[in-house]
Amino acid sequence: MISGVRGTLIDFTGDPFVLGDENSIRVEQDGLLVIEEGKILNRGNFNQLIKHYPHLETIDYSGYYVMPGFIDTHVHYSQIGIIGSYGKHLLEWLETYVYNEEAKFKDIEYSRRAAIFFLEELIQNGTTTALVFASVHPQSVEVFF
Repeated sequence: MISGVRGTLIDFTGDPFVLGDENSIRVEQDGLLVIEEGKILNRGNFNQLIKHYPHLETIDYSGYYVMPGFIDTHVHYSQIGIIGSYGKHLLEWLETYVYNEEAKFKDIEYSRRAAIFFLEELIQNGTTTALVFASVHPQSVEVFF
């Protein structure tokens, strides 16, 4: 089945650190993604593309950005409860906040609640892929998965 998503399309065609922003970010203000079985078949201006797909069932996100999911290459789910905790130096921060927080993950229910909250926050903020670190407690990893 073919479907469509309409909105402001933003994606990247190259490395902005090499090519500069203007040459690496592509924006289509009124765009259309044409999707089949989870794969993008086509993308472009809505008015131009819709002519080729006159019966396309489309979800309309006009006024919203439609873009690839974010990738987080280093995040600790067992530190979700201490985000923003202040520390002058790494060792002070670890001793004051991290070790105490991660010790709570020996409790499977605490781990379960933290995992649910953590994963909901990732998705809510557009992160679709992450390299996630857990605590040393095996049950915290089990409930995460």
